[in-house]
Amino acid sequence: MSETNMGNPAKPQGQAGVDMLNRMNESHGPVTDWALSILDVKKGDRVLDIGCGGGATISKLLEMVGEEGHVSGIDHALDSVTTSINNNLDAFVAGKTDIAQCSIEKTPFYDDLFDKVITVESLYFWPDPKENVKEVYRFTKPGGRVLLVLDIYNTPEIMEAHKENIEKHDLYVPTVEDFENMLRGAGFSEVKIHLNEGTSWIAAESIK
Repeated sequence: MSETNMGNPAKPQGQAGVDMLNRMNESHGPVTDWALSILDVKKGDRVLDIGCGGGATISKLLEMVGEEGHVSGIDHALDSVTTSINNNLDAFVAGKTDIAQCSIEKTPFYDDLFDKVITVESLYFWPDPKENVKEVYRFTKPGGRVLLVLDIYNTPEIMEAHKENIEKHDLYVPTVEDFENMLRGAGFSEVKIHLNEGTSWIAAESIK
């Protein structure tokens, strides 16, 4: 959350935005690594990173899926897409990853396409999370796994500690119950909430 004081995290633009994305690649590393340990990505999987930012999660996913797999990334900010491509240029040129500018409201993906879907720190900014999760359900394969990851969730104590940033950037910060209702309402058959002890991190896992 500290990075939300720098630039425009909702839609990074210009050099300040690129600098912020590269800082976020490092600062979001620990929560991303924790989340990926839950997602259970396998060799050969087709995986999507929603809100790919500076591309660090894509880099880690590429290692996990191996030569047989493929990683896609989307972000509604053009400078995020450009930065993600630049930070994964060899894989992009080789066709191992595709990274596109689009909103989660409407994506170009076929139904039942991805084995695994992850978003790290982008749910804060989704235009209509309850509806947008239905789009995620659409393009996830039957039996596929989805992980929504944030470094804070809504409890009185946590909200008070981060109140200034939440209000400043108009962040959507769900409760555990919100996560469960949102994912089940979209049609996911199984939902499990993971909390990281000693932190405010949350990962909402669901299976189609």
